[in-house]
Amino acid sequence: MIPGTYYGCAADGSCQSVTVSLALQLQNPVSLFALDNNGVVIELPATPSPTAMVTGTMIFGIETQADNALGPAQIYTVDANYGTFVSTYNGTPLDSSFIDAGSNGYYFTDSAIPTCADQTAFYCPPANLTRQASIQGTNGAVATIPFDVDNADSDFAANGAALPGLAGPAASSQVDSFDWGLPFFYGRNVYVAFEAAAPAGVVGPWVGF
Repeated sequence: MIPGTYYGCAADGSCQSVTVSLALQLQNPVSLFALDNNGVVIELPATPSPTAMVTGTMIFGIETQADNALGPAQIYTVDANYGTFVSTYNGTPLDSSFIDAGSNGYYFTDSAIPTCADQTAFYCPPANLTRQASIQGTNGAVATIPFDVDNADSDFAANGAALPGLAGPAASSQVDSFDWGLPFFYGRNVYVAFEAAAPAGVVGPWVGF
């Protein structure tokens, strides 16, 4: 799937991108608030292994209240049309990368990591791995992020709701992307500034952490 695109799906489950009029396009409801409407902060605790439950917080606004100050977080601006940036993994720049709390794992291409025999949408290395990739905003800010790649079959067998090492191969339509999914959010505060807003004096869209 391509970020920022609408899809129409047939009864057989096949989907294709469709054009939707501006009047019918969904916008983040936080941007319609009278106050604290320039973005959100997502806070989730660290969890080193599959966990039955975690409790987090979404705070409305950035730099508008005492509880949503940017603090030491670095800002990474993203493409204004697609919300994407460059990630580099194994020396390969992936210029359609993005951060997405709606993805349940990390999704990226690595033919050296075996997929699960029973569900090829996920990686199943014989032993859990540690890997790293970088994030580079359109403003040039760069961060190198270490992350874990667990055996997904073992993760699912643990019956946890929070799976910090869940990962899988990028979809065929996303071979030039690194999807920093929900595991990226564990243990860090992630700031998401909306388009045209300017928290901390930097015009959005951008992410910060």
